[in-house]
Amino acid sequence: MSILCQLRNLTLSFQSKALFNQTELKIEYGDQIGLLGLNGQGKSSLFKILTGNLSPDLSIPPFEFHKAQSESKHPFSAFLVPQEPLIPKSETTISHYIWEYFPKLKHSFYAMNDDSNAQEDFEKNGGWDLLLKYESMLKAYSILDHERLFHTLSGGEQKRILLAIGLCAPQSLILWDEPTNHLDIETIKQFEEDLIDLKKTFILISHDRYILSKVCNRIMAIAHSKIQEFRGNYADYLRFVSEQEEQRLRTLDKIENRLRRETDWMRQGIKARGCRSKKRVENYHGLKDQLADIKNKQIKKLSLELNAGAKQTKQLVEFKNTSFTYGDRPIIKDFTAQVFKKDRIGIIGPNGVGKSTLLKLICQELAPTGGQVKKANDLKICYFDQKKEGLNEELTPQELLGQGRDIVHLPSGHSMHCSGYLQKFLFSKEDIARPIKSLSGGEKARLQLAINLTQAGDIWIFDEPTNDLDLTTLEILEDTLSEFAGTIILISHDRSFLSNVTNKIWFFNDGGIELFNGGYDQIEAYIEAISLEKSLAQQGPEEDIIESTPKIIDNPTPKKSTPHTKARLQKIESTIIKNEATIEQIDQLLLQMSQSNIDQETGLKMGQLSDKKSVLEEELLFLYEEMEELT
Repeated sequence: MSILCQLRNLTLSFQSKALFNQTELKIEYGDQIGLLGLNGQGKSSLFKILTGNLSPDLSIPPFEFHKAQSESKHPFSAFLVPQEPLIPKSETTISHYIWEYFPKLKHSFYAMNDDSNAQEDFEKNGGWDLLLKYESMLKAYSILDHERLFHTLSGGEQKRILLAIGLCAPQSLILWDEPTNHLDIETIKQFEEDLIDLKKTFILISHDRYILSKVCNRIMAIAHSKIQEFRGNYADYLRFVSEQEEQRLRTLDKIENRLRRETDWMRQGIKARGCRSKKRVENYHGLKDQLADIKNKQIKKLSLELNAGAKQTKQLVEFKNTSFTYGDRPIIKDFTAQVFKKDRIGIIGPNGVGKSTLLKLICQELAPTGGQVKKANDLKICYFDQKKEGLNEELTPQELLGQGRDIVHLPSGHSMHCSGYLQKFLFSKEDIARPIKSLSGGEKARLQLAINLTQAGDIWIFDEPTNDLDLTTLEILEDTLSEFAGTIILISHDRSFLSNVTNKIWFFNDGGIELFNGGYDQIEAYIEAISLEKSLAQQGPEEDIIESTPKIIDNPTPKKSTPHTKARLQKIESTIIKNEATIEQIDQLLLQMSQSNIDQETGLKMGQLSDKKSVLEEELLFLYEEMEELT
């Protein structure tokens, strides 16, 4: 493969924190890279360097940035798709919003009416082609009215527009910074398929382990101020890291045993000290350094403690024919359900359907417009908000946590020094003394988590807890929630997180909420079936299929091939391929559903899929017969 770009001797520090120290990076055309690393370790800074928006520190030897030039087959150019969309300074429609990311084309686009040179420049630089691709991608992501003003859109709609812009960007390297945050599962799956079909070089920062395993062929991890590279997807990388960690622990055990023996020898009395081997003393100090280095390289573990309240009541919350209407728009209608002790409920569904509204009804931030929401007496609810509100950014983490004291009192009854407690959340001694405004988005999320977990609760509610968390923090939060003795209710679009944490699912679907006793992995096939059903419904009946019913012809005579016949054959072949692919999908879904716990809803869905399969198979028979007649 041809080299797209190469960085050498990359050194960068932020205040007193070293992000990179004489590290290297090589990107080849066709690489599809997942970029990993703890929050605040330099992932976003690396993106800024690749786009030319940040200059590394001066160093010896000096920093080098080699780029494939214009005469090469794939010249280097980079495009960053940020976490949050750019906010236009003026009222901008969706159709014109793309120019916020292409300022040169923006100038030409708005000047075309008055300047013929601007029109020529716009066309020469691929403006029309980019605009056509953008409009096509908007439709693919269900953004149909392009004259709406961008600032009036929901957060989910704005994120889908960002996906469309990134997928149609003409640059040779696309940099995706947490593209799936705040997206529903259906949109994330579509984005996965589009990334694979695009076959473009990209670097992806994401905490979504499904997407890292599915779309990446290479992993880069930032650790200890270096960029480590691995060929393979995320699942391969995890196996590699696990094997490396096991080897490191075995080596650590051997060194500790040897160091223990040598320490006993070094502690011998003055008589022994006079005849010591100088080499052995040097080896002893070398062992100490080696031991410290191995411990430093060990995978850090984030220690979290969720403290359940003392509530012993089995039923904690009851929804009884609960409804909520916003204006004249019904959000929740006649919802009946119970929340019991030790429930781990995952709430899923498209953006904007009312998931956060349901949480606010539990917390009594909203009152139902119909029905009731009953709670157990003295119920203690702790709410983890994805918006990270309430952080005074002028304070340091230690000042915010301690509130003027050096000690933090935990719900378990234990007390800890503030600095020690924050180090459990992977904050260094330098980090806890920095103003919060200097922390990255992920570090702020980790700090909010640390502060919230100083409270005890009967119910812990998490609204998109995985947003902005790095994978190390996410996996340990996942393990902690799995061991938590209390009740958990969470909204998430992270499929792996849902599979590992939940034992119940509340699924917003077609204006109602379906309840499932089982985690996400047990109902995934059902959700896939619904998605496929909606896709089939949108396709509608093929007009040509209706016309394709074979006619009985007496004394048939050979026909000459005509342009119309050739076009019809192509149409039939295309429809046959599509129908056969859909039947295969249905067969796979039916197999998955038959292997899971089949309840009434699942049985009904299996029957509907079987009926759809029969219709498609009957259409195939007609199509095959018509093909025989035409050929």
